[in-house]
Amino acid sequence: MLDCAQLFADESSFQYSMEKSQTVVFGGDYSFNAPVFTLMGQTMENVDRYKYLGLVFHESLGRPNGPCAPSRPPKSVANEYLQSMYRRNA
Repeated sequence: MLDCAQLFADESSFQYSMEKSQTVVFGGDYSFNAPVFTLMGQTMENVDRYKYLGLVFHESLGRPNGPCAPSRPPKSVANEYLQSMYRRNA
């Protein structure tokens, strides 16, 4: 997708501001193996939060219990949830 954005910028004769261009990886724990994104031949900075039009997007979005939660809940938590949903609908 960034390649398409770069192609459009090249064809339209404009450049992105790398100081304002950052990435946030949502949901999983990527502290050791964060994906690398490049734009204009430069590696984009990966941050834990990004403010856009006054809204803060935090990397914990997509995790069930906030920033300290594992990227996937333990199986016992998932099983308990499914069992409670089954009991409600039965």
